[in-house]
Amino acid sequence: MNRSRGPIGRLAVAALVLATAVMGSLAPAAGAAPINVALATNPGGNGPTVELSHVNAGSPEILIDGASGNGSDRGTNWNAWPESSGTTVTLSWPFLVDVSSTTFHAWTDCPTTTSCGGGVYIPSDVEVQTWDKESEDWVAVTLAGAAPMMPVGVDDVRDYPISHEFEEVRTSSLRFTFPGQNRPVGATEVEVFGENTDVPSIDPDPIDPGHPGVFIEHEQVELRTVPGELPDLPDTIWALYEADVDRADAGLSPLVNDLAVVWDADAVAATDYDEAGDSFTIPGTVDAVALSATVTVHESLSDEVSEVDPASTLTTPGLAPVFPATVTVTYADGSRSSGVPADWAAVVAGDYDAVDDFALVDATVAGVVREALGVFFVVAPSPADAPPVLLLDFAEDSLAASGWHTTAPRVSVQADRGVTDSEIVALEYCLTDCTEGGAGWADYSFPVFIEEQGEVTFRARATDDGGRVGEAEIRIRIDTSAPTTTATEAVEGRDAVVELNASDGEHGSGVTRTVWSSGPSSDPNSSENVMWGTYDPAEKIQIQLSTERRTYVHFRSEDAAGHVEDVRTLEYEPAEEAEPTPTLEPSPDPSPEPTGEPSTTPSGRPTPAPTTSPSTPALDVYSTPGFHNVNGRRWYTTCEPYSQTIRCTTQIWATQVTGENGTFANRSGWYFNNLTYLPYMSRTQWAANPLGRAGAFTSDGRQWRTECDTAATGRGGCRSFVMADVVHATKAADGTWQFRQRHEWVFNNIVRFG
Repeated sequence: MNRSRGPIGRLAVAALVLATAVMGSLAPAAGAAPINVALATNPGGNGPTVELSHVNAGSPEILIDGASGNGSDRGTNWNAWPESSGTTVTLSWPFLVDVSSTTFHAWTDCPTTTSCGGGVYIPSDVEVQTWDKESEDWVAVTLAGAAPMMPVGVDDVRDYPISHEFEEVRTSSLRFTFPGQNRPVGATEVEVFGENTDVPSIDPDPIDPGHPGVFIEHEQVELRTVPGELPDLPDTIWALYEADVDRADAGLSPLVNDLAVVWDADAVAATDYDEAGDSFTIPGTVDAVALSATVTVHESLSDEVSEVDPASTLTTPGLAPVFPATVTVTYADGSRSSGVPADWAAVVAGDYDAVDDFALVDATVAGVVREALGVFFVVAPSPADAPPVLLLDFAEDSLAASGWHTTAPRVSVQADRGVTDSEIVALEYCLTDCTEGGAGWADYSFPVFIEEQGEVTFRARATDDGGRVGEAEIRIRIDTSAPTTTATEAVEGRDAVVELNASDGEHGSGVTRTVWSSGPSSDPNSSENVMWGTYDPAEKIQIQLSTERRTYVHFRSEDAAGHVEDVRTLEYEPAEEAEPTPTLEPSPDPSPEPTGEPSTTPSGRPTPAPTTSPSTPALDVYSTPGFHNVNGRRWYTTCEPYSQTIRCTTQIWATQVTGENGTFANRSGWYFNNLTYLPYMSRTQWAANPLGRAGAFTSDGRQWRTECDTAATGRGGCRSFVMADVVHATKAADGTWQFRQRHEWVFNNIVRFG
């Protein structure tokens, strides 16, 4: 049901010229240099909207983000197939702009040939037009000189700026056309140079909406027909009146089912309904309020009902609710029709005695009982001297699913006369200093553009000619920027430690997490790199640099509003420190026995050489956090969120050979055993990662191999091994130790599929 007084939210394209205390003036200073008014970030919320003919890829905002370029990816550009009506790029501003030059950054993937099938070509011509309000038509600009020469393509160059200079014109809209173009065209950016003005491009919203038409809702008439036949129009419709005291005292339901309608069928031409696929409207009036019937034309009409629209109604305490006598249905062929009779079940007495009571009611439509098709609500009657009613809404879709506005919102205000039908004489809004006599109140004329960040309270009030004041307010959370992450680095030899610090600004929504990845690829999404994981400030990022290839650390942060920071990357040259090579001779006096007693906590940094994986006991030490005593060995496991799964790190108390001052020695302590990725991701989700599929690969200059679904892994899992230098210690008969170094496969991690 739609409000007959006008839509609750008006999707206006204008922004209010806010008081100087709020955002100052849009008008430039005298003699100011022209700016690119086509940017989405154009000052004062005067960024244009963009309309494009047939879009193959990307979105309209691509053309006004300030980022032209030579990229090869069609997804970062706009491109369109030619249309019979002409390919166009149209920009429209909330406030008029004075402009005198443009640059259209044409994009092509076919710069030097005329025969690359499906390619996007350099346009053969570009024309600039502006909207003329007086003639209500597009008019070509008057060039200040000769028309620009169209560029000639060069191999590997994809971005071609085409500039026009013309006599200054004040306009609300500008568009680019491509005369004679019969091949696809594209662009990376459009620039329009000039100045903003304080002159709105549309008429202001009315303070008083006029007579409310007595009722607040009415039936939306939808009809269907076949070619050549004008459908029968209903003589009456249902409507919902204000639930006021006078109607309640008289025992009258707010909903009435028999309001007479006068239709103007003569306004419809026979050609409007002579073919299947046509649609048209028929104007009408009811109780001095304009309405219309929407008619669609179909080759034939199905009688099979596939869906029935639900209905709702209002009542006051103690008054039995009245439902619409007819409902709107959708038929099996997709056609729709209102005016289909509905037989409503009786409402249980006592279900409508108190304010805020409500209940669901069944109805029989087309011979079928439709359960819970209707709902009624019990409301308190509006007093006879009720003040105006205010409706606040957002003039565009700036609200994200997070509940934060991720682009600066525009708030629209609509005042309804309410029960008294007294004319509204003042409509105001306020952001700060909003006491009764506060200086922050300003007259409302256009949707209000709000640039403040954080939590903002928007207030509005309407005063009628009887002195009654209606008030409303809405709390708005605004965060238009992504968080920023900085890095502090410390490098010693092959060891690099990176500490990240993320901030979302004083009034931001707050950083929710920071993620990072590292590896040999500069591409943050490369499968060569370690999967993205959540950054832990306590552990920082600790990596070992390659001696053969560059190493990259990628990171970004996210905030509560839903912003995701662009990936930032640190690049490290190959480390100069050579791989440590143990001496071939054993130390003269090795420790005959392992040193030290087990400690209660593992060391902060395990050695890179793990022990061989033990057989899995009843207790899964690889996925159960904590200390464990299994098979006579001591284990320690920690688990953490990692990308889309959980990663567990298992260490074992063991004796290993370590190199010290060119000699070998046995040392006991906590050592890395393996990583286990728990079964939260499917085999398909792991398919792009070499840890999740059988085969061999090289990463960071090291050889890896992965086996899956073997006797060792079991069905639904993989194990990966890395080739590493391992030193083995053997105790001779005379009690001395001998050490040998081998290059062999070492168990590293387990992947379990969900």
